[in-house]
Amino acid sequence: MKMYLKIFCLYILCFGGFLMASECPQKGEIHSNSPVVYFGEVINVTCTVNGDASLQVLSESLLYFKASKLKVGSSDRTLKGKPLDNPPNIGITISDVVNQTASKENKYMHYMCLYDQCLIDQIFLEIEYRPQLPDSGKCKVYNWERMECKWDLHVEYRQQDLMTFISLMYSVTTESWSLCPDLSVTGRTLTCVIEDKKNSPMFIGHYYFVLTVNNTKTLHSANISSEFHTNSIVKPAKVHSVSAEANRSSIHLKWSVEMKFQPQLFRIRYAINPNFHQNPVWKEVNTTGRDVVLKDLLPYRNYTIQINAIPLVNNKSTGFWSDTTVVSNTTLQDVPSDVPNIDPGFYSCIDANCTRVTLYWQQISDNSSNGIIMKYRITIESNGTQSQPLYIEDPSLTEYIVPVNNKYNTRIKLNVATEVGFSTKSDSSLNVAPLHYGPPYAENIIVEALEFKVVNISWATPRIPENIKAYSITNYSIMWCIGDQSGCKGEIEYEIVRFMKGKKTYWKKLDMAESFEKYAFGISVDAFKRTGRFISSGIKWNQCSYKVDAVPRDPVKVNLVLEDDQKSNNETMLFKWNTYSCQTHRVGPIQNFTIIVCSIDGKENCEGTPQEVVLRGNQTEYRVMDLIGGKYYKIRVSAGFKGGNSPPGQYTFKSSAANSIPNPSDKGAEGGVSLGAIAGGVVAVIAVAVIIIIAWKISGAVDLIKYTKAVEAHGSLALFKNT
Repeated sequence: MKMYLKIFCLYILCFGGFLMASECPQKGEIHSNSPVVYFGEVINVTCTVNGDASLQVLSESLLYFKASKLKVGSSDRTLKGKPLDNPPNIGITISDVVNQTASKENKYMHYMCLYDQCLIDQIFLEIEYRPQLPDSGKCKVYNWERMECKWDLHVEYRQQDLMTFISLMYSVTTESWSLCPDLSVTGRTLTCVIEDKKNSPMFIGHYYFVLTVNNTKTLHSANISSEFHTNSIVKPAKVHSVSAEANRSSIHLKWSVEMKFQPQLFRIRYAINPNFHQNPVWKEVNTTGRDVVLKDLLPYRNYTIQINAIPLVNNKSTGFWSDTTVVSNTTLQDVPSDVPNIDPGFYSCIDANCTRVTLYWQQISDNSSNGIIMKYRITIESNGTQSQPLYIEDPSLTEYIVPVNNKYNTRIKLNVATEVGFSTKSDSSLNVAPLHYGPPYAENIIVEALEFKVVNISWATPRIPENIKAYSITNYSIMWCIGDQSGCKGEIEYEIVRFMKGKKTYWKKLDMAESFEKYAFGISVDAFKRTGRFISSGIKWNQCSYKVDAVPRDPVKVNLVLEDDQKSNNETMLFKWNTYSCQTHRVGPIQNFTIIVCSIDGKENCEGTPQEVVLRGNQTEYRVMDLIGGKYYKIRVSAGFKGGNSPPGQYTFKSSAANSIPNPSDKGAEGGVSLGAIAGGVVAVIAVAVIIIIAWKISGAVDLIKYTKAVEAHGSLALFKNT
C-alpha cells in the first residue's frame, strides 16, 4: 500500500495525473506486452480482476482504463477495452498507439485500470523510439589537424543514457578499435571529434567507424559502419597576413597559410565596390603560389578581394574550400579618361552684343574621373589665335563666364584634370558664331506645369531669311537646371528634339526630379554649317514657368481715368485696371476680362439687370456709357485663366453733372464709403467752390475761368473705389 501511494503521488507531481480514486476492494493487476512504449507502435495493456464468491458479481462493462493525455490542453484519455474470457476472473485488454506526448520531457506513459471509478491497479511504462538505423555520416578534416564527423540519428531519443545508449568506435586499421574521444548528441545529430595530440600530428588516411544504438530494456539495437579517407575531406584554414600593394592598373597580393607544406590551390575573386544585393560581376584568378598580381585594373577604384584555398591531391582540387579572407585596396589616381560633355548649345549670351557668354557643361562620371577632380582648363580660339588657358580651380563648378569675339567664330574648348594631370582625350568644345550669323532664337517659349513634377514646354520655329544658305537647322536642345530666369544654379540637363521642315510649333513633356518652380528652362536652336561645323543660337532662357491651372489670389486693381475736357462728358467714364504677369503672380496668359456694371441702391446692391461685357485678355480699359446723373454705380472686373477667374476688383462711383475732384481718402469697409460719406463729399465740393471764388477775387477772373474748365472736364465725380 505504501508503494502504491508513493508511485501515485509521483505521477501527480510529475505529470498532472488523474483525479484521486479510492482503492477497490477487488484485487487485480495490469500487464503489458512490452516494458517500453515505442513511438508509433502498438502497446497491449491488460487489466485482470480476481473473482470472489463472497463479493457481488462483477461486470466487465464497469471496467475501463485511464491513460496519459497526448496534447497540451487536452484531457486524460478514457479507453474501453475488449473483455477477457477467464471466469471467475474478469478483465479487459487495450491496444494503444502513442505518436506524441504532451511534452518532450515526458518519459513515461501512465495507465490506470478502474472499476466503477475505483482503482484496481496502475502501471508506468517508459516511452522511447525504437533504435533507428543512422545515416552513413559525413566527415570534414579542418586544416589536417582536427576531424569532425556527424551522423543523423533520425530521431531524438527520450531515454538517452538511461535506457538508450549510443556508442561509436573507430579504427585506422580495423584491428584495434577505440571509443570516440569526444562524442556529443544534440537533438538528432551525433558528433564525433578526433584531434591530433601534442607533438603527434593527426593520422592522414582511412578511418573506419561503427555506430551502435542499443535499448537496454528491450535489447533492440541498430548499427552502421562508415569509412572515410581524410585526403578527400580536408577544409584548409583561411589564409592570413594578406598584404596588397597597388599602382594605377594593378594590385600585388601576398598572403600566408598555416600548413605551408600541404599543396593548395588559391582562388582570388575581385570586383569594384560590389553590391551584394545586385549580383555583382566578379573576376577570378587561380594560383598555387602564395602571391598574385591582379592586372588591367581601373585607376582610383576600390576593389574588394576574396581569397579561398582548397587542398590539391595529385594536382587536383579535392575537399572543401576554406573560409573566405576579404581585403580591399584602392588603385592609384590617373588622368581622367573622359572630358566634360558640351552640347553645341551649352552657352547663353550675357549682353545684347554677345561679347561674353556663360559656358555650361556636364561633369564627367565617377567611372571616368580616375581620381579626385582638381580643376578645369578653358581655351579660347578666334580668328586664328588662341588665348592663354583659363584655369578653374573650383571642381564643383558647371558653368563659367567666357569672353568671345563677336566679329569672328569663337571656339571654346574644355578639359579636366586630377592631381596626375589633364585628360589625354581631345578637349570638348563648342562654337559661338559671329553676331547675327548664327541661328535665331526659338520663339514664343511657354513652360506650363501639368503637375508639379510634369512640365510641358512649347515653342515656335524661328523666322529665318530665305537667303540664308550658310547653315541648316538640325535640332532644338531643351535645357533645364536648378535655377531661375537668370540661369543655372546647378548642372545643366538637356534633351534633343529633331527639327522637322515645315513644322511651325513644337512641344515636349518633361518629367522632373523636383517641383518645376525650382528649375530654369531654355531652348537652343542648333545648326550645321556647310563648312562642317556645328553652331547654335545659344540658350534663350524662358523668363517664367507656371502651373497650367494657376489662378492669382490678388483681385484686379480698377482705377478711374481722369480725362481732359475734350474726351469727358457727363454720361461716360473710363476705367483701367492692372494685368497679371508670370514673374509676379506665377500664372499663365490671361484669356479674357469680364466686366460687370450696374447702378446700386443705398446698400450697394444692383438695381435691375447688370451689364456684362467680356473683353480680350490684352484689353485693360473699358468706358462705361449712358450714365444717369446723380445715380450711384459700381464696376467689377475679373480676369479669366485656364484654371478659372481671379478675384474681382470693384470700383463704386456716382455720376453727377456737378463736376468735382474725387477724394481718394474716403473709403469704406470694402474700398468704398457710405452715403453719409458721400454727403460729406458734397460739403467738400461746396468748400472747394468757396475757395475758388476767393481765389478768383484775389487772382482775377481769367484764372478762375481756366480752373472751372478743368473741373468741368471730369463730367462725373468718382466718390470711392475698391480693388
